[in-house]
Amino acid sequence: MTSAKPLLGTIVAALVASCLAMPSEAGAYLTSFTVDKCLAGKLKNVGKATTAYMECHAENTAKPDQARFDACLTKASSKLTGAFGKLDGKYPSCTGGLGNAAARAADVAAYATAANGDVGNTPGKCDVAKQKCLGKYVAAIMGCYARGASRTGGLVDNASPKGCTAKARAKLADGARGCLDKAAARGDCSNAGSREAPLAAAADAFIGAQACLLDASAGGCCPSTIEFAPDAGDPLSAFDWGWNGIAHDLPLVTGGTLTVAVTGAGGNDCSFAGPVANRPGTMANRRCTGDTATQCASDGDCTFAGGTCEFFWGPPQPIAASGISGCLINQIAGPVSGSVDLITGAVTRSLVIRQSIYGEPWTDQPCPTCVGDAAVNDGVPGGTCWGGARNGLACDAQGVSPISVFGATSLDCPFGFSPMSTVSFDLSGSTGTESLTLSAASPSCTASGYSGFKCACQTCNNPSGELCETDADCPMSGGNPGVCGGLRCLAGANAGAPCARDSECPGSTCSRRGEPTRPNLCMDDTTTPEIESECVDTAPVGDHHGTCALGPFFGHCAPPEEYLACLDASDCPQTATCLTEPASCFLDNGEVGNSIIGEGIADPPVAGTALPTIASVSCYPPAPAAAVNSFAGLPGPARLTVTETMKLIP
Repeated sequence: MTSAKPLLGTIVAALVASCLAMPSEAGAYLTSFTVDKCLAGKLKNVGKATTAYMECHAENTAKPDQARFDACLTKASSKLTGAFGKLDGKYPSCTGGLGNAAARAADVAAYATAANGDVGNTPGKCDVAKQKCLGKYVAAIMGCYARGASRTGGLVDNASPKGCTAKARAKLADGARGCLDKAAARGDCSNAGSREAPLAAAADAFIGAQACLLDASAGGCCPSTIEFAPDAGDPLSAFDWGWNGIAHDLPLVTGGTLTVAVTGAGGNDCSFAGPVANRPGTMANRRCTGDTATQCASDGDCTFAGGTCEFFWGPPQPIAASGISGCLINQIAGPVSGSVDLITGAVTRSLVIRQSIYGEPWTDQPCPTCVGDAAVNDGVPGGTCWGGARNGLACDAQGVSPISVFGATSLDCPFGFSPMSTVSFDLSGSTGTESLTLSAASPSCTASGYSGFKCACQTCNNPSGELCETDADCPMSGGNPGVCGGLRCLAGANAGAPCARDSECPGSTCSRRGEPTRPNLCMDDTTTPEIESECVDTAPVGDHHGTCALGPFFGHCAPPEEYLACLDASDCPQTATCLTEPASCFLDNGEVGNSIIGEGIADPPVAGTALPTIASVSCYPPAPAAAVNSFAGLPGPARLTVTETMKLIP
């Protein structure tokens, strides 16, 4: 286990905001710990150190003396770091982590300073007593936790009214005999009354945070909900769509918050399921499919708008490449599930998207925009829809593309007509390495001249024509084992039936849906017979993104009109700069053993926030619209890498 970073800023504010904070209501204590003597020792010593630090503040409140106060704090810190050092030396596989003495001492010191300010430090008996009281309370609860970590089952004695934590809580405040109550009765307090609620809440937040930092698998450490919000401006955030490379490196839009509910804990992992409704201040993500401007909580709210009440992942996504534009609407299809490791920040996530693709004649405005809204996702429709079914009506902007001319988009501004294509595909991924690897079982490419190559993605030769990577993914078809990439009747009386020739398909053809597949658009090296396709890993080498070394080459204008295709500078009215670059490509080159790779990056949470990069590599199905298949190269691989702000919410 890695040592946790010290919490920054005012400790109470940080801990309350953190996923690691305990619920603040009375009696909301952790329920179990890993049984481990080293962990028990560290829990106990954090409690003892808090008592020592609060004693220092109490003495300094009674008789201010900076030199004596500094010496007292140094002594308290030395005792904690010394005790942790002994435990580290004795238990090299300590559940409570190794080398984290300085971090825990810093947290205790910060809490004691914050508690001193919350209580007040007026010389007299009240403030002194309150400070000592809080120190003893933290030590008592940490002692209960330490006993839990020392005994079979690891359970904490939270029984009421005579359990360990209940007794400690009663000694803090019970309306008459608690130490905060007794201190308040002295009458010389900086703040009148016991102030039980805020002082106990801050103490419980500190206790819970420290306990969870020492044992992330403790019962009750997981947050209640988790938010994932894509960072569209991060250079790692991009969508690579299809095999022809024209639709690679597509930028994302901001605002696509996905919220899930935590369902349980196992080890360091918090498992989750969703989606659930986003909180205010983030995108209103439940909409009627018949009119996405209508927000809903159930299908009954869509009686007039039409369709069903569904969750959406982000606002409309404008795309443009080589002078071709489109707009993607991403609806979440089915449940989302996964887990987050509270220590490493590792994420796994299942996510299936139902993507609708719209085509517009205006390359510089693929999606209707929400113009003039001062603040995105504030719930205030301060903008006006430009284009679409609600042209001229009010909207709340939800996200902005890094391509400035595309403007702000919003589900409040629907198209009002049917999409060119709607397909479902899997965007499940993780902060680890995701890949599609070609094998001898992978289907052969179907484009003319490429039958000797392997292509990662095809469809089965059965009526549903589901995506497949090998024959094993396909069900029986026509009484025979299904074939990945096999032929079938596309329509007519025998629609979906496996076939070998057109004559078997009255009124239709014997073929496959989508474009004939090939590894990429790269030009062949005709001078070297062994090298048929020239997709190479160009700088930065190792990022798993390739370009066609020998071409073809495509031109696009310089930012901010990078969405425009060009042959020369005259095609770029704003910048007069045409940039010519080789086509992008996946590095598998159609060869057995090669892989299409997406690299995720885990980020340890600090104060309840992390910035993981989640990678997904999957197959994208052929679309109903031939123009979409030709543009992207479908069926084919799809790779998404997206850096997200992950918030762990108590």
